[in-house]
Order: sequence, then structure tokens, then C-alpha cells
Amino acid sequence: FPTVEVAMEAGEFFASHLPPMKNRPAFFGRQLVVDTDDQVVDEEQRLLIGATDLSLTQCVAEIRGRGGVAVPAHINRGSNGMLGALGFMPPLPVFPVAEVYRGAPCPAHATQGRFVLHSSDAHRLEDISEADFSLEVPPKASEVLALFRALGA
Repeated sequence: FPTVEVAMEAGEFFASHLPPMKNRPAFFGRQLVVDTDDQVVDEEQRLLIGATDLSLTQCVAEIRGRGGVAVPAHINRGSNGMLGALGFMPPLPVFPVAEVYRGAPCPAHATQGRFVLHSSDAHRLEDISEADFSLEVPPKASEVLALFRALGA
């Protein structure tokens, strides 16, 4: 997204399309909000792991409509990834960039023609891995977004 504010607005939009369920920390784990100093500042009470009532096409349109770039995360991470949920990478909408979890195999056809990102996919602070590669990017968010958009041209 072009700004943090737009990203936060998009997050609230998507959260409003989740089932209205309260988190059960004993079962699903705590959903902590931390600041830039890794200090816990809040705890999210809404259950965030449910499926949205929006289609994939609607999600991508919402992201792009807000000036963002849709990048499917951990496409190869079991039932939580696009490959496990759908069984394939859809031809539409077009995803020029995809994130692949290094801890699981990923079929070559799923990333063919795509720029691939890797992350630790950490859900807890202690699980964040050290960077093992870097990407030279322009200094402005708008230029990074333009770079990712150009990959799909």
C-alpha cells in the first residue's frame, strides 16, 4: 500500500469481513500487538484466522483499488496457502509476485513467471528468522509498488 494509513484502513476493511468471533487464546493462542520496540501494547480480541466472506477477485480488487499490490503469502504452506486451499495457482487474478515459505516444498509451476519473495512467516517474535537475502528497492513506497506492478506487465 502507498502509505501506512491506507494499509491500516485496508486491514480494518478486511477485518470487517471476517466472522464476528472472539479469539479463544487457550485454543488459538494470544494475538498480541507490539510496537516498534517489541513491547506488547494491546491484545486483539477478534479471531483473525477465519476466512473472509470476500472472493479472491474481490480481495485483489480492493487492494488494487487502494493503490496496493496483492502478494499471496506462503502459497505453499499447507491449508493456509493458496496451493493447499485451492489446489493450484489461479490464472486470474494475475499475481506477478508471490511469497513462498522456505520450510515446505513448492512446485515450480506455482512460481513460474513470478517474482518470488521469502519470509519467515513468523507468528511469534521468537520465530522471526534472520534475513538470508536482500532486495535492492527504491527508497519510496510508491516506487516499490511501481516495481512490483511492472513485474506483471
